[in-house]
Amino acid sequence: IWPILTAAAVACVLVLGLSWWVSESTNDKVRSSIRSALEAVHQSTARSVEDWLASVNQEASAWARSLVVRGLLAQSPTSGGGPGTRNETRELLAPLRSLTGVAGYFVVDSKGHVVVSDDAALLSRPPAREFGETLVSEASRAPDHSMVMSPGGAFPGPPDQAELRRDILVVAGIPDQKGIVTVALVLRLDPRLELSRILQR
Repeated sequence: IWPILTAAAVACVLVLGLSWWVSESTNDKVRSSIRSALEAVHQSTARSVEDWLASVNQEASAWARSLVVRGLLAQSPTSGGGPGTRNETRELLAPLRSLTGVAGYFVVDSKGHVVVSDDAALLSRPPAREFGETLVSEASRAPDHSMVMSPGGAFPGPPDQAELRRDILVVAGIPDQKGIVTVALVLRLDPRLELSRILQR
């Protein structure tokens, strides 16, 4: 009888070992499949975000290089050319709000004056010199005079502009008649809006 009991015990051990191996093999395959799926989603999302930012950046650069925009702002960079010119420029730039993810826009000079904006509150604020100097200076040094500023970074400006910290800023320098960047077009992007759309694909 002992040989039978021994054989039965060995069989049980073999069955348990085989079950454990099958279970671990299946778990490894499931984990590998999940990991691959997550990596694919991450890569796809990253490409979509990069494509979105590149598209908006190109659009901002095209608007900044527009002879019409440059001509209107050249009349008086500090005042925007008076109420009539400011209204004309604001109407001209209004289509920027239709770009995907754009929450607003403004034009700022190197002295921190917001000369044109779709947000009346920005126009009524006192000049933020450090803010304007930094944006215009960075834009003038950037390739094609345009750049993207991520939210939460070292953001210049007074506390009353703190709400801009949560936005992605696309900055495009507007050159004057001599090709010198003294004014910058800034598009405010709300990353929550576009990321939600991308993740829902």
